[in-house]
Amino acid sequence: MARKPNGRCNEIHRHCAALLEWWNESSKEQRERGAQWYKDAYAEIDNAAIHCFTNTERAVKAAAVLSQRKSWKHSIDALWKLCWYVSAEGRELPSVGLNSVTDKAVACLRGENALSGPKVEAFAAAILGDKSAAVVDVWMLRAMGWNKNHSPDPGGMYDDLAMALKLAAYCVRVPITDFQATVWLAIRENWRSNGRAKSRT
Repeated sequence: MARKPNGRCNEIHRHCAALLEWWNESSKEQRERGAQWYKDAYAEIDNAAIHCFTNTERAVKAAAVLSQRKSWKHSIDALWKLCWYVSAEGRELPSVGLNSVTDKAVACLRGENALSGPKVEAFAAAILGDKSAAVVDVWMLRAMGWNKNHSPDPGGMYDDLAMALKLAAYCVRVPITDFQATVWLAIRENWRSNGRAKSRT
């Protein structure tokens, strides 16, 4: 059953408020790193692409595909391996994760349109410099208060979750990608220091 308009708006504002709490708790240093995160990510990917004679935009898309439920370090390591694989014929395909993900990443490196899902598409756009891209991954869901044991499945609600992120960034007058990366850093580092994320219910 579709949600009523008022209920939908209330949920968006609730998620926005949760994100703003994380932003307000973030440190100056986290905000500085958040503003730089996507530039640094692009530089890492560009370095791999140059050394492997690969198109950087293709490599960005491959990295976005490889990032699903994986650490950024894992994604970059996997990207290097796949870039080397694609750069010359006769090399054995390295094992970097699920076959379906690997196949899509290789397809991206070969210039095919293999991006799938709004998160992956937004992540690639953000790395390529689109400051309006709204990236909602598992950490952003946690920042918004999603709990797999007590909350409904967020699947199919990406547009609403992205809207909450955009609204929160607008409230503090910073680019969406800078806001998202800062909150992402804040909640991950809180999780690591405390062993779990703070509740946002």
